[in-house]
Amino acid sequence: MVRVASLHPAILYTQGSLTILAKLILSVTFYTTKKLHTSSNILLISNSVADSLVGLYLMCVPLFPTQIQRNSMNSCLPVRHEICLLLSSLGPHLYSASMAHWAAIAVERYLRIFHTELHKMYARRLLLPAILMCWLLPGLYIYGIRCLPILVKAYPYDQVGRDGGMAQQI
Repeated sequence: MVRVASLHPAILYTQGSLTILAKLILSVTFYTTKKLHTSSNILLISNSVADSLVGLYLMCVPLFPTQIQRNSMNSCLPVRHEICLLLSSLGPHLYSASMAHWAAIAVERYLRIFHTELHKMYARRLLLPAILMCWLLPGLYIYGIRCLPILVKAYPYDQVGRDGGMAQQI
């Protein structure tokens, strides 16, 4: 598996630009055509926003400091801990939000096909909570795991010396 940070920046810019362009065309098509305003398509629009943000993230990865891209234990020494953790958590959050949208779309289509009456009763009512869950649950998980040391003030990076080894305890 190729790491995103190791790819050539031109590939990342091209992939990011094509992703943003395709998702923008999809969003404009859904917004302008009144017939396409269904619960599945609203989930697809939210997914296209997530994918556009993934494309923007891919375009910005080469701009991040190389210390943040490596994402190792002592990679955050030149920048503040909070900034490093937030930047290194942004990509996984966007990828997870995109996958959560696909799961919500699959559940919605399953209900539409196999449980039509339930879908008619609850589709519009549960659409906004489903979209909020698609954005918030991956974020809570990713940022919770990565930023929990900040909340409890237990920085694992404080023990790392400038040479990359563990600092001497006196």
